[in-house]
Amino acid sequence: MPRDPEKYRNIPYRPPREKYKAGNIWYLSSRFANDFCHGYKALLLLCIFLQIAAGFNIFTLTITARHMVNNVLKLESSAQKEASETSTVYDAVSPELRTTAETQDELLAKGIGTYDVLVSFFILFCIVIIFFNICGRIANRISTSTSVHVCGRLRERLHRKILRMDFELYQDQSPGRLMSYIISDVTNLQELLLESVILAIVEFVVISTGIGLLFYLNWQLAIIGVALLPLHAYLFIKIKVPLRESSRESRHTNSCLWNFTTQSINGIKTITAYAQEFKEYRHFFKLGSCFLRDSVAQQRFRAIINANAFLIQGLGTGAVYIVASLYVLKGSMSLGDMVMFFGVVGFLFGRIIQISQLNNRFAQIGVVLNRLFRIMDREVKITDKPNAKDLEQPVQGKITVRGLSFHYPDSEQGVLDKVDMDVKAGEWICIMGASGSGKTTLVNMITRLYDAQEGQIQIDQMDLLDIKLDSIRKNIVLVPQSPQIFSGSIADNICYGSGRFSPSQIMAAAKAADLHETIMELPAKYETLLGEKGISLSGGQRQRLSLARALIMNPKILVLDDCTSALDAKTEEKIQDTLSLIMKDRTAIIVSQRVSMSMRCDKILVLEKGKVLEYGTHEELLANDKFYSQLYNYQVGTGDDE
Repeated sequence: MPRDPEKYRNIPYRPPREKYKAGNIWYLSSRFANDFCHGYKALLLLCIFLQIAAGFNIFTLTITARHMVNNVLKLESSAQKEASETSTVYDAVSPELRTTAETQDELLAKGIGTYDVLVSFFILFCIVIIFFNICGRIANRISTSTSVHVCGRLRERLHRKILRMDFELYQDQSPGRLMSYIISDVTNLQELLLESVILAIVEFVVISTGIGLLFYLNWQLAIIGVALLPLHAYLFIKIKVPLRESSRESRHTNSCLWNFTTQSINGIKTITAYAQEFKEYRHFFKLGSCFLRDSVAQQRFRAIINANAFLIQGLGTGAVYIVASLYVLKGSMSLGDMVMFFGVVGFLFGRIIQISQLNNRFAQIGVVLNRLFRIMDREVKITDKPNAKDLEQPVQGKITVRGLSFHYPDSEQGVLDKVDMDVKAGEWICIMGASGSGKTTLVNMITRLYDAQEGQIQIDQMDLLDIKLDSIRKNIVLVPQSPQIFSGSIADNICYGSGRFSPSQIMAAAKAADLHETIMELPAKYETLLGEKGISLSGGQRQRLSLARALIMNPKILVLDDCTSALDAKTEEKIQDTLSLIMKDRTAIIVSQRVSMSMRCDKILVLEKGKVLEYGTHEELLANDKFYSQLYNYQVGTGDDE
């Protein structure tokens, strides 16, 4: 009973591989060439020509050997010698006349002439071999250089595509898996694709030429030589599908390893705090074992293909050697022709093994190209309409939300349901609610990180979908709940939204976020280098740095997604006072569970399970005796315990 492969892969961090229809490898390769090789096609054609020239090296060798044996050395088979002896009656009857005609000087001159011919052939042969070698070297250099540039172009476009994708992609694909696409898969293509495609074209031309040469020398013997090729093709087709499937499983497990490793490194503090190092080691060991099984299966199929190729080579070469030897003994084939035939046959069967290895490569290349083109072909949903316009200047900051509903693609449960909201120009509105009520989703839709399935959002009476994305990003700045700090200096992080800021502007933004004094205590001050995710900063410092990045943009509409949750009450109060000055007469949408923040806002919106529970001023909501009133009594009446 066959084993169920998924039984041995049902382990944490390795979901079942997504099934999809694979594209034809030659279609994928031609598409890759059209999309990414423009500007290099002339070089690639030159490379193919040089590789073909280098591949004809063996034909030069065999033709030279044939000429040497037949015309210079004049070696004959026994049958040919008997025919020569019986036909030369004069030599048999009168050997004295032959001795008289060929004096010792003539024999010496004949030997010197043969020696000169051999030397000339050797020099010419060396020149030809060196020429072919130079062709091969130039072709390899062109192929390597072109592969690096073309795959660099692919990596850049893939990275650009991932950055432009809507957030549904990041729900479907983990960061580690996306990293494996950009780095691991593209590196595999760089090492394999162009070289393999070029070699496939070269092999087709060279093998076709070799087969034609065999039929020219002796068509009966050539038929024997190529008779086993259909058997090789049949054996390869039988193993092709399981080889492709094993390649897919191996690439999928490799992506899962990337994702797990990235997750482990990012979560090292939690792993250490809960003493789960051994548990993570076991998970990694299971994933590694799964990858080992998939890789062994892939290598086993490759070994079968190579073994079949060697078997075909041995049987075919042996049959040709025996029949060709019989032809020579009968005198129907010269010894030089047999030497040339043996050389070409050995070369062609060696190329069959090379083709088998190319097929192994193409199985892997096909998997990688399918994965990459699935990302490249994925529709970018958050895009500008053809007639999209910029926000009219000056931006007032009026926001109108009508009947807004939203649910994520992988869930039928609605996150927002018929939400209405009116924000006048210059108003502050605080969005509150329990966890999972849809607060972050609402602000993400106002900044158009997502598009609603139903309803409408207007900015200054313009439909959000009719506004250019670039205009939205410039005028509406979002400070996310989880601050993202990039590798670089503190100044670089503050200026991330745009590099056109003076040191005084950078300092002013840091002061507004109550970060200036902390920065000045550092040895390098604003040039202090931060690690990835700002691991050298505290949680509150990261949030303040993220806030400074938004404030330096001087936005018309500021959206704060609970970005002060990690701050102490005193620091939060300072920032609130600063925001009151900076954002005076500007619109602010603030997600917060702090009553101290909501009391500074003009309106308060309370969400519950995606629906509007309360909406009004601080005084109006206190009178309702619902969520907001209870939260106010809890924080103000008994102290803010958050």
